[in-house]
Amino acid sequence: MVDQFDLTRPLKGHKPATWSNLAIGTVLTGNAGSYLLRHHLGSGAYGVVFQADVLSTDSQLQANGSVAIKVFKPPSDDAEQGIIRREISALVAVRSDRIPRVIDWMANSESCFIVLSYFGKGSLLDLMRGPDELTEAQGWCLLTDLLNALRAAHGTSLLHLDVKPANVLVDDAGGFVLVDFSVAQGNRVPEAILPAGLGSPGYRAPEQHFMYFRELDARTDLWSAAATVWSALTRLELGMRPDLRSPIPCGGGLPLLSQYRPDCSRELEKILHNLLQMEPRHRPGSAAEVLAQIKALNGDAGACSTATNGAIIHDNVHVARILERLIDPLWHSVFTQSPEFCRHVVYYSHGKYICRQGERSYHTYILLQGAVIVRRNKQEVAVESREGTVLGEVSTLTGEVRTGDLIARGDVWIAIINAAEFEDLLCRYPPVAIRLLKSLAFRLAQAISQK
Repeated sequence: MVDQFDLTRPLKGHKPATWSNLAIGTVLTGNAGSYLLRHHLGSGAYGVVFQADVLSTDSQLQANGSVAIKVFKPPSDDAEQGIIRREISALVAVRSDRIPRVIDWMANSESCFIVLSYFGKGSLLDLMRGPDELTEAQGWCLLTDLLNALRAAHGTSLLHLDVKPANVLVDDAGGFVLVDFSVAQGNRVPEAILPAGLGSPGYRAPEQHFMYFRELDARTDLWSAAATVWSALTRLELGMRPDLRSPIPCGGGLPLLSQYRPDCSRELEKILHNLLQMEPRHRPGSAAEVLAQIKALNGDAGACSTATNGAIIHDNVHVARILERLIDPLWHSVFTQSPEFCRHVVYYSHGKYICRQGERSYHTYILLQGAVIVRRNKQEVAVESREGTVLGEVSTLTGEVRTGDLIARGDVWIAIINAAEFEDLLCRYPPVAIRLLKSLAFRLAQAISQK
């Protein structure tokens, strides 16, 4: 049945599927089914989105069901071809109920489109323009849903780079779904990034605005997510408010939420404020870290801030002395050339917990001096004493809870870095990444041999 919807010839009662006359009534044939375009939903720089009926399918979709189809304009050059490939591959790779599911796609010289699950409740922008303002509960839901979507995307090393109300859809349960990965990039954005990758005015992070390409990372998307939530709650469309969207020279981000929504809680305002810091280093390092903070506000005793477990050393002279004693040439080079990785040096006295198993805290620990006991299920499995040993990296990279206890044995000094800083460290210093990979492989081999 599928071959009767061949794109190469007109169908009785339907229009042929060519870009020049693409319209309602066109039938598109993908790899898994055929679809009849019913309603125009929107247009963007690189294509048009339609609601369509499923005519036939090899997937689990029901015939006559609805889907969304994004039909891409024929690419004029390699750069535009890259944009199309990037969006399709991004959506295929990411698995999250907060990102539309890929049902089908087609990419050839005559037709290029992607078939996605359909959300018929409109966009967040439509909701903002409606008669009622969002409640604080909706604001929390929006923030959590965006963080979950970004956590999934960042887990596959993808940056969205264009989070804004128009790219957020409402689902049937009143939740929110992040769409449009057309300008998505890998975690390390090249300086040759297309202008489209600089985000949308009002919702792009300061590092996008000023084109500081080397600073684009997960924290860039977190800024845009917070700006989207701020915009939704205040009903101020930042793309139309240059007075609000211009980076503030004194170092602030958007105004405090309470200036426009005094009814919203200080907890929500504080989280948004932290995400909207002008400098990426002052923001949380991952979506998982912010989700843990939200869980802590909801009374989850397992969520905590790792950096408060010890005494943060602010004395630069003391820190310098600790670093001078490092023997390992690799780590001595890292900390000498990049002192920002030692902004948070923490001291732990004997017996203090650095982190606990089952805890939601997403930082990596670099052992500078002392020894650390590693314990799982109340059983001691190792004592780490080599300087430069990386601990807690699994939770940092995966966003999952802690897999073991880390306890100071004697006096211990540790550098604590967040997820974004950890990825930056691994990218800037490949020998550290290689050493970490070998360490993980060794631990895996030990675990297998003990079974």
